[in-house]
Amino acid sequence: MTEPIRNKKAVKSPRSVRCKAASAMPRSEAAPAVAASPGRPRRGLVMVVTGDGKGKTTSALGQALRALGHGYRVAMFQFMKGRKYGELLAAENHLPGLVIRLCGLDSFVMRDRPAPVDVEMAREGFAQARQAVLSGAYDMVILDEINVAVDFRLLPLKDVLDLVAEKPPALDLILTGRYAAPELIAVADTVSEIREVKHHYAAGVKDRAGIEY
Repeated sequence: MTEPIRNKKAVKSPRSVRCKAASAMPRSEAAPAVAASPGRPRRGLVMVVTGDGKGKTTSALGQALRALGHGYRVAMFQFMKGRKYGELLAAENHLPGLVIRLCGLDSFVMRDRPAPVDVEMAREGFAQARQAVLSGAYDMVILDEINVAVDFRLLPLKDVLDLVAEKPPALDLILTGRYAAPELIAVADTVSEIREVKHHYAAGVKDRAGIEY
């Protein structure tokens, strides 16, 4: 059985959206790093937002907005997504402290038979995300839909667990998407599961700008 994600439009050129940056922010222009309390270094957290309900990405974006308000430098890598969602447009136009990179296509990904380009783009995006995590250039990194990318076998779970283990101590790392692996849940500091009670799709309401994208 195959299971698509909800990105619906196909693109003509897969290479056209390869890990594009929403905001190319040189290190020198980034917001200043957040200072820890005197005598007590800031402890970065690993946070997982999973479950079958709506709101996982939007939860992470709310966390990013809160962090930006305190001067954090934030990067978000969106796996299995290729459309210019509202958050990417907002980052381009209003939030220079937020860098967003698209690491997928705006098309269906088949759970049992992912296309080679889907695997390639996910792994390419993960390599960039790992570099961002380890670079010291950011205070918070969000790996959006990475749980789905692992479940669909676009990325090895071991690579994600290794990244969690080797992240800088002060960095906050957020991982979103349904199907979070038990091994990831075990090592996370905070895990939130969003459960679907009702969804407007069931009533025939189509996806729309500002809500789904």
